[in-house]
Amino acid sequence: MIDKLETELRGVVRQLGEWESEYADKQKALDEDIGQEVIATHIAPLKKTFADLPEIITFLEAMQADMLEHLDIFLEDSEEQAALAYAALDKKLPRRYQVNVLVSQHDAQAPIVVEDSPSYHNLFGYVENATFKGTVFTDFSLIRAGSFHRANGGVLMMDAIKVLEKPYVWEGIKRALSSRQLSVSALEREVTLSGTVSLDPAPIPLDLKIVLFGDYQTYQLLQRYDAEFSELFRVTADFEDDMPRTESTEHQYAKFISSIIHDGNLLHCSRSAIARIIEHSARQAEDQNRLSLHSADIANLLRESNYWATQAKANTVGALHVEKALASRNMRVSRLRDSMMQNVENGVTLINTQGTALGQINGLSVLSTSDYSFGLPNRITATTAFGEGEVLDIERSVKLGGRIHSKGVMILSAYLATLLGKTDKIPLKTHLTFEQSYGGVDGDSASMAEFCAIFSAMTEVPLRQDIAITGSMNQFGEAQPIGGVNEKIEGFFDVCTLKGPNHQQGVIIPAANIQNLMLRKDVVLAVEKGEFHIYAVSHVSEALSLLSGEKAGFGPEGKAPNGLLTIAMDKLNNQRDAHRTSAS
Repeated sequence: MIDKLETELRGVVRQLGEWESEYADKQKALDEDIGQEVIATHIAPLKKTFADLPEIITFLEAMQADMLEHLDIFLEDSEEQAALAYAALDKKLPRRYQVNVLVSQHDAQAPIVVEDSPSYHNLFGYVENATFKGTVFTDFSLIRAGSFHRANGGVLMMDAIKVLEKPYVWEGIKRALSSRQLSVSALEREVTLSGTVSLDPAPIPLDLKIVLFGDYQTYQLLQRYDAEFSELFRVTADFEDDMPRTESTEHQYAKFISSIIHDGNLLHCSRSAIARIIEHSARQAEDQNRLSLHSADIANLLRESNYWATQAKANTVGALHVEKALASRNMRVSRLRDSMMQNVENGVTLINTQGTALGQINGLSVLSTSDYSFGLPNRITATTAFGEGEVLDIERSVKLGGRIHSKGVMILSAYLATLLGKTDKIPLKTHLTFEQSYGGVDGDSASMAEFCAIFSAMTEVPLRQDIAITGSMNQFGEAQPIGGVNEKIEGFFDVCTLKGPNHQQGVIIPAANIQNLMLRKDVVLAVEKGEFHIYAVSHVSEALSLLSGEKAGFGPEGKAPNGLLTIAMDKLNNQRDAHRTSAS
């Protein structure tokens, strides 16, 4: 009896299994029929919309087939599976069918992208990882685009220094440009720091122009040390620091000032304020006929001028507000200058601005910090002793003189030998130095001053201390232009003001530097009133005549029988005769 019941029970169980299988097949077929109808209803309009894009049609058909194959995701038969499928911010559609738009271009124009932080991931993209219930996973929806993707088909602009500072970025850029393909790969994989299995998206065709901007030194380094640089970056654009100053460019500069005002929502400038800013720009360019193109300096000046105008409750920015901004900026950064001027005022730094002195002259130099440059006079002295005509540069002997300064001393020595040693050795040895100078000395802008000091020591003719001099010279005694002429003139003017003006004080500059004069208003006013003087010379003999009050007797004016050259030759001949007498 029990055996018979077991046999019947097995048959019933078998029948139930068949019915269950048949039911599941019918349910699946029904689900597929309904799913086909529902999905086709939504897919058909999309196919019609994108009928001219075969790639999208292929994708839609593949997605439709995959949806029919994985209807269980939508029916949520498995709670865990459904939760994992929807593990995203957008819960309207399972991750499997979401579209990860890497880049979207809304117009037909070529994109222009500026990358401020060119790290490897920011440039080439990366694949993120997500965590769900303690499990780390990734898929196509976690692929993130980089600047190369956003700029593809257009232009990508980057700072060369920032690119070179980031590890592995430069090699990645060269690899992408050479292959003309863009691959999204984890940096950890590139440097073999991780063996984690991740996605490996197919490379994307790359059609991109890269613009690197930086200083000339960086360009030279890349060109010298990277053989591929010139091949990959074939076009070089060398931008000017300034531009010609004409009526047209001044008008354009005023427009540029206006654009900064509008962008920063600043008060408008009066005509006098714009004129003052343009004058300041020419001062920055160190040329009356040029305008500086350093826009950041002008923008900062406008913002500070706007502040002072706002403090004064003015409706517009005037020239006085610009002057106030410039004065405030100088006050903030002039600590070193104030300290040195205090040393001059207290007598710690020895400078004479009146009277005359033998073998002593006031040269001019420029000192610079990161934000500020200013001029200051230096006492240059020369002494003579019996010798064979050599000029001993003390700065060079103690390794405080730079190469250019040493070259200047050699040039003036050559010219001195041309004047005084054509037929015989100069029987004097000259020692030349910058007094109270404890740092490095470089540049040749003191060579005319040094020549005059040496000539004074040789001829025993004193030089005026109320006139300072700057300028280099060549082997023919011609004055050559120098830099920082405005700061040098203003520095001596300020020292004269501290020590006591006498209305005879002034500065000698090369004639070629006249176009560079963009002096402070107080200096210009003193020159106009005849209280301060600026002398432009073309030859060192002119400077020597101004400083000594005697005719030089050489140079463009020709030989003079009673000039300094005659005095020098007579003294040297007497020295030779005295030496021969003592030797015999």
